[in-house]
Amino acid sequence: MRDVYVEGPTDVGFIRWFLDERAVGPVGVFSVSDRVLVGRELLEQLSLTSGEKQRVQALAIMAHRTLAPGQRAVTCIVDADLDHLIGPLIIERSCLITTEVPSLESYVLAEQPMRRLLNRGLHIGESASAESVIDAIVPTLRAAVAARAALHAFGIGCIDDVTKACDAVKGDVPLVIKEVVTRSIAKIRVAERPVPIDVIVNWAIDLAMVAENERQDGRGHDIAPIMVKHLGLKGGLANREAIEAVMRSSVEVSDLLGCRTFTELEKRLTA
Repeated sequence: MRDVYVEGPTDVGFIRWFLDERAVGPVGVFSVSDRVLVGRELLEQLSLTSGEKQRVQALAIMAHRTLAPGQRAVTCIVDADLDHLIGPLIIERSCLITTEVPSLESYVLAEQPMRRLLNRGLHIGESASAESVIDAIVPTLRAAVAARAALHAFGIGCIDDVTKACDAVKGDVPLVIKEVVTRSIAKIRVAERPVPIDVIVNWAIDLAMVAENERQDGRGHDIAPIMVKHLGLKGGLANREAIEAVMRSSVEVSDLLGCRTFTELEKRLTA
């Protein structure tokens, strides 16, 4: 029996579905907090901040350090989030897989999954093509994730809903970045800001270029609200959690077979 540990219940469902479809098993898939006690002391000892992702990383580190190579029947998976922009944590990776995209929701940003989302999930395939939706939302997603990364580097939290900033500037990347940064830093008194706004904005603009080159198309939880705004969705489908569920159900196994995360996962579990 091999075990896979992930950040939360949504990830559990997605990974378990993939492994069942590929007939890989027996494998247990668990949310880290449901099975393992990873305390604050250990996180601090490993120089990790608090959070489910950090708990999974801590488990991966300890499995690497305490288990012999032949005994490491543990695979830990975390979302990349901002790692591809601000640098991944340098830790032992024999038991850890970091997704090649920011999060599992990001797999919908390809032509076939997006087409299924529009046709089967939202029933608006006749009024919007997959290519046009991706082309329209990806620049805004990259701008938002670049702003988040730059703010994070200075220890500043980003506004949760970036769509208000996007509305104000109609999707222009440098202006989206400036609006997101300005709104995020607004509650900090000028004298207490670590650097001027322009420093953060200029860094974020550089990071947006990195995001484009590395095909890092935005934070997973930004995809749904930006898509809701772009498509003018109303009612239940304007809810972020609802549309994220529809997004995940629009991804098929065939969409994932060439992806490093799932290739590596299957290889580890069948070796």
